[in-house]
Amino acid sequence: MLSVVGLLFIYLLSICQADSIHCTSSQCQPRILPDHYWTLDSRCLDDHTACSENIGTSGTCATEEVPETSASPTGVTSRSLPTLRGPRGNCVIYLDQTQSDSIDFGEFANTCLTRLELCKRGLTVSVWMKIDTDRDGRMYYVSSGGQTGSSRGIAIFGSRNIETYGNTFTLTTYVTDLQTTWIAETQELPPNGRWTHVAFTWSQHHGLRLLIDGQQEDQDRFGTPSDNNNYQYTRLILGRPNSVENYFGTAGFSDLRIYYQHLENHDIAEELSSDIFSIH
Repeated sequence: MLSVVGLLFIYLLSICQADSIHCTSSQCQPRILPDHYWTLDSRCLDDHTACSENIGTSGTCATEEVPETSASPTGVTSRSLPTLRGPRGNCVIYLDQTQSDSIDFGEFANTCLTRLELCKRGLTVSVWMKIDTDRDGRMYYVSSGGQTGSSRGIAIFGSRNIETYGNTFTLTTYVTDLQTTWIAETQELPPNGRWTHVAFTWSQHHGLRLLIDGQQEDQDRFGTPSDNNNYQYTRLILGRPNSVENYFGTAGFSDLRIYYQHLENHDIAEELSSDIFSIH
């Protein structure tokens, strides 16, 4: 006959198998859910078949508007955007710098995303990207104002063939609050054309960590004093800085998640493993 302890263990194990929670080695914990989540999914031409890798030919993903999600309002696109096959075999949006493509997700004034001093529990951003690392210059992918001295917030951008970085593509994250700017960057990216999971997590106590495909690549523990009292740009933009119509980035995008809390590396790795990843 099972003891009370044994029955309790079986009960907890059954609970942990539910979709809404996960188990650690010591206990069951509620699953961490994002505060904002855009799948950035679209539809294939016949709504059922898998998408081709090529854009603009028969049987490929169609040009669709960015879909609405339950967590956040629909983004406003710069035009009817092309799509390509995503990391889950789905159709997702593709932004092309030659077409000045971008998506405006609206105002985030007075939120943790643009006023980091409001991030009492920290901030985490993750997104799947298929980055064109052969492009020259500076290209922005996600921005809420962290890239400019006129605002606070976050920014993810890539650089190549400029004086600071040389002929190697570098992915950089900025996080700026009232008094400090944290910077983390890496040149350790998968080959051009492969889907990459990019995530950073930040808090004033832990600093900034940048993870690529679940592996930590860089860390800025203390940051640099910035004395930024400005609050001019507060929109969340995909594909360019939120301050200027310039520095557009070329990439495919899928599953943009924003958490108003600092996450541990294993939490981000667990999010990565929970995605149904079907292609590279």
